[in-house]
Amino acid sequence: MVTRRCTQRTFLLRSDEVTNQTFLFCLAYAAQETGVRVLYSMVMSNHHHVIVHDPEGRLPAFNQRLHSLTARALNALRGRWENFWADEQPGQVELVEERDVLDKIAYAAANPVAAQLVEQVEHWPGMHTTAAFFGGQELQVERPAHFFREEGPTPERVTLRLAWPEHLGPLEEARRKVRQRLDDLEALARQQRVSERRAVLGRAGVRRQDFRSCPNTWEPRRTLRPTIAARNRWARVEALQRNRAFQDAYRAALQQWLAGLPAVFPAGTYKMRGKPGVVIQE
Repeated sequence: MVTRRCTQRTFLLRSDEVTNQTFLFCLAYAAQETGVRVLYSMVMSNHHHVIVHDPEGRLPAFNQRLHSLTARALNALRGRWENFWADEQPGQVELVEERDVLDKIAYAAANPVAAQLVEQVEHWPGMHTTAAFFGGQELQVERPAHFFREEGPTPERVTLRLAWPEHLGPLEEARRKVRQRLDDLEALARQQRVSERRAVLGRAGVRRQDFRSCPNTWEPRRTLRPTIAARNRWARVEALQRNRAFQDAYRAALQQWLAGLPAVFPAGTYKMRGKPGVVIQE
């Protein structure tokens, strides 16, 4: 799951027709160019979540294209020049097992409901792929005219086809489980509203928000940034050990390469690809 928030938590992704079109176009184009497969996406007013499958190890290229294009295109729309995204790197959490993928899809989809912005995810006016996930339809989007050149390298239209890797099991069963999780999260948010005697902000209220404003809630800082999500304890331990083994092998190969010797880097290495004297395990 890839997560990134806007600078200073501002509502630079606040939903409107052009913002939704721009993010979807950049997402579909980044997936098309890199081979990263999108399973689900939710765009909130000041951050986004994208759950992806990266069979070819191209996630860094995907992130660069998605975030660079989105930042420049929406800065042009807003009349801004400064940084669009927060300075920290995008959050990247490995989802170890099928149920962890389902949990994160439901979590991302329920974001606007849990934040008491709308009663159901389908009411959210921002860009999200909920209907496409449950219905299976392709998402076609035209190139936004306010930023991209007609004679430029981007196509006039791109298509986003949501993926579902075979190793995660039958898609229909996954949809049923996500729907159940989502219904539970919506019911929990509804109970909270009743107990607090409050109402949701609503679609119109969301759209009226100034993109220069930000939430008035406090956000914890200097907390842990997890890289693994696994409800199964032993699967989590195994994934952490696998990542540690990768880091040890990478450091050893890097020291050898810096010493001027041929080096064999572990599978999954990205930055060192194409450098002289570097071999990457398959």
